[in-house]
Amino acid sequence: MCRMLEDGPLDVHPLLSDICGGRVVRREALATTVEREMSTGTQLPREQDLATRFGVSRNTLREALLHLESTGVLVRRWGIGTFVAHRRFPVGITMDQNTPIRDMLRASGYEASICYFAVTTVPSAGGTSADLTVTDDTPIWRIDRIFDAGGTPAVYLQDYLPSIINGFEFDPEPLRDVNIDVISYLAETVNCHVTRMDVELEASTVDADTALKMGLDIGSPVIHATQVAYARNGAIVIASDVIYRTDIARIRINRVARSNR
Repeated sequence: MCRMLEDGPLDVHPLLSDICGGRVVRREALATTVEREMSTGTQLPREQDLATRFGVSRNTLREALLHLESTGVLVRRWGIGTFVAHRRFPVGITMDQNTPIRDMLRASGYEASICYFAVTTVPSAGGTSADLTVTDDTPIWRIDRIFDAGGTPAVYLQDYLPSIINGFEFDPEPLRDVNIDVISYLAETVNCHVTRMDVELEASTVDADTALKMGLDIGSPVIHATQVAYARNGAIVIASDVIYRTDIARIRINRVARSNR
């Protein structure tokens, strides 16, 4: 454990020694070592003392600390010092496939569950639901789900769907089951096949209601996604607002080079 000593040698965790010595260690291994052997909130010694201890320059030491800070292992409090952060493994959110949130959580090593579920009807005249391809008198379902990643609310998903699709009544209740995703459910129950999704991302902050539901402070930074899903006939059948916690989710977008031919 890293701690400050007034007298005697510095007792420093070998984690920093590995990095300062140039050894390559995977990010996951670094985080696991810190979580298991260094308690959250532990303050690191001063940079000058650490550099002397390892026999490296302060620039080399600073690069090691910045690496750990960038991966979320350490947190720097300006004017106070550097501390071991409360560490969570990031959830990889991919935008290049229609992968269910449940599957992305599981692929990141988390047990996925739904910790909040609510269904209401809303007008189609405004807000996100206005994007749907519906007649004016068709009721709109708003389905709120918060996906939990190993005990932490990670993604808040609000889906808007017509209550009648392809002449069939759409029942949203089964979506409270984390193992049922809306795209597969549409195909199986109302013969509606989603072929494309458009997504817009923006940096945002949470309001009081969302903060309470997700266990965040009001005004905490989040990623807000607005997305629409198209059926084969070009109709917009799902309009969604999605909130991703920035302290646990990492957005991944794969870009493929366009052929010159």
